[in-house]
Amino acid sequence: AARRRGGDAVVRSEHEHTGVWGEVVWCGKCVCCVMRAVSTRGGLESSLMRWNVGLVVVVLLGLVAHRADAQGSEFVAGEFRSSETNFPLPVALSNGSVSVEIEFFLRPRNNDDSIQEVLIDPTSSAILTGYNATWVVDRDTFRYTLFNITVTFEFDYLPGYATYVMTVDTDTAMYSTGVEEFPFLVFGFVLLEPGTDINNPGSPSDNKIVSGLTRSFDMGTFEDVLEVDQYVLPVVSYFDETNTRFDFSTINAVVSPAVGTTYYEQVDWDASTCPIESEQNGPPYELTDGCGLVFVKGASQADDVFVMKVNPYRVGDFILDFDSDDSQVGTFETRLYNQIAETPVPPPVAPAGQGHTFNYYGWEILPYQFYNVFVPPRESGDGAEGGRLRVFDTDFDMNFSRSNLSEQATYTLWVQNIEGIPDGADPLTPEDARFFFEFAESGEGEVTQLPPPATVQFSSADACQAPGLNNSDPNFDIVEVGVVMTQYDPETTTQYTCNKITNALLNKFPTMDEAAISSISAMPQSKFASRKLSNAQTALSSSVAARQTAGNGTVVRVRTRVESRTSSEVEQEMNTYLDTKEFADDVFMSEEWTGRDDSTPSESPSGGPVPTEGPDSGATGALPTWAIAVISVIAGLLLILLIAVALFLLLSRGEDEDTESSYQSDGPALVPRPDDVMYQQAIVHDEYGRGEWSEPLEGEAVEMENGIRAEYPRIVA
Repeated sequence: AARRRGGDAVVRSEHEHTGVWGEVVWCGKCVCCVMRAVSTRGGLESSLMRWNVGLVVVVLLGLVAHRADAQGSEFVAGEFRSSETNFPLPVALSNGSVSVEIEFFLRPRNNDDSIQEVLIDPTSSAILTGYNATWVVDRDTFRYTLFNITVTFEFDYLPGYATYVMTVDTDTAMYSTGVEEFPFLVFGFVLLEPGTDINNPGSPSDNKIVSGLTRSFDMGTFEDVLEVDQYVLPVVSYFDETNTRFDFSTINAVVSPAVGTTYYEQVDWDASTCPIESEQNGPPYELTDGCGLVFVKGASQADDVFVMKVNPYRVGDFILDFDSDDSQVGTFETRLYNQIAETPVPPPVAPAGQGHTFNYYGWEILPYQFYNVFVPPRESGDGAEGGRLRVFDTDFDMNFSRSNLSEQATYTLWVQNIEGIPDGADPLTPEDARFFFEFAESGEGEVTQLPPPATVQFSSADACQAPGLNNSDPNFDIVEVGVVMTQYDPETTTQYTCNKITNALLNKFPTMDEAAISSISAMPQSKFASRKLSNAQTALSSSVAARQTAGNGTVVRVRTRVESRTSSEVEQEMNTYLDTKEFADDVFMSEEWTGRDDSTPSESPSGGPVPTEGPDSGATGALPTWAIAVISVIAGLLLILLIAVALFLLLSRGEDEDTESSYQSDGPALVPRPDDVMYQQAIVHDEYGRGEWSEPLEGEAVEMENGIRAEYPRIVA
């Protein structure tokens, strides 16, 4: 025991002949047997308690001391003992198997006896599948013979409660353990072949287990898989003595490719969202959407199953790794190695439900998913070199150059809608689409579509509306951006196109509350004109004449409502986003056909409600930066001109007063003539009774006025 702990041990034993108790001290790799008197029989106690201590140092091998420690001096003849004391001993299967080595000790009744054979007879050979026994006979360490038997137990099939009888056959006798004396608790689970009776799970010689490191589950070809809706594998499990049913909720599951680094999505699985365990009765069993496997707890433990749904037309080997950890039992792990033959080669496949709306006026490029179109899984040299979509009796070519063609489970390939709505097609009326690929060696082949098949409808030709957007919420700011569409005119910029722009912005920026078009105008001769249609014409199908010609460009301005705390950052991010391939992909266009117009600063909320419609709604948006700069310069020049005119008038007036008085020389000093302006528009009443807005004097009043002026002539300074 001390050797296992790595420390010192003290073994106490009684010497039968002298009656002296000794203390054996373990020290390092040997044993220093220091016989120190601690008590005596027959009156020796007082003398031995004094300093007269006899020391006897005996050097023994560590293994011998360990055996003496384990068995003591009271080892009864015919009795079995083990180095382990925690029985039933828990052991966990690791990828379907586990081996355990245990030491047993037996004291024969005859000290001259020897072992002839050690036999292990398991209660269930499906749980305890094999063993290997070795032994050592020790006749020198003790006063009796000791058999040290080492047994390696093998558990390679089922989990469960393992009991057995160990029989030791010697020259003179036969010794056996009890069935329940040294049992094992084999923790874990195994998966059986579909259709296996849980009451007849097979054996190592009649294997029906498909899980584990040395076993696999062969599902045949992709054609065989198409015949099976879901695979149901019975589960044999064992957890502990209290609850023998395995706790599947503790399992972690990981899906990975058997070869290489690309998982070909034979089974859908996302550990963060998919449940690993459910309780239901079946078959059939319900699986969560997007989740291709689950452990099902039935009405009883015998009804527990593992359910797996394999995606159609997938091939190749893949692995499901399972592990679980229990603080009392230990760590368990296993795997399910799945095989789907790579020949025959499956057809190219399009996943279900890929519906798109095409723009009435064209100039789009739209994504579709496909698999089994390149090598692998296609045979070497027979990858796809081109493709087309056919709808409304019209072909729309695929653009491979836009796609990432490195090895993937599923590829995104882009279909070009350059020409717009075909003749005879009705807008907003969907029609089933067909896909074709041209392969390097095998020629053209049609794509198999999983139901429901892809559909295509064309948008209406309705022009984009600009309802405008304002804001009265102090928690939000208005941020306006401009988007250039080089292939359209304002008249061909449809409502569908504008909706793509606003939806892309709202999906990209979660703090954006609302987005609306504020104006649609012709594209000015700017930096975008140089990139207009740079390579777009080369993208036209050589076999189909374009039904739509490129426009002269459109600028679509968008007003967005953004949380005030992030409006500055979002404005910068929006302007960056609009010039990226990501934005072009989000609006289903080439990056050569769209981009960013000059942006405008954020707008703070107004003081009160502002109409979103009508002449006061502000739908035209704020002025661009260059217009504001021009207006500022003009305003400054006008201000300078006004100041100059005012100075000129003041100076001119001063010169007039120095040369000629506006008053007459006759009459009282500083009194204007009756026909003077100051006289007719006096502000206050003067001493003659004339007041504001007084009429000119007539008759006798004039004569009296002239008399006063004659009597009091004007004083000239």
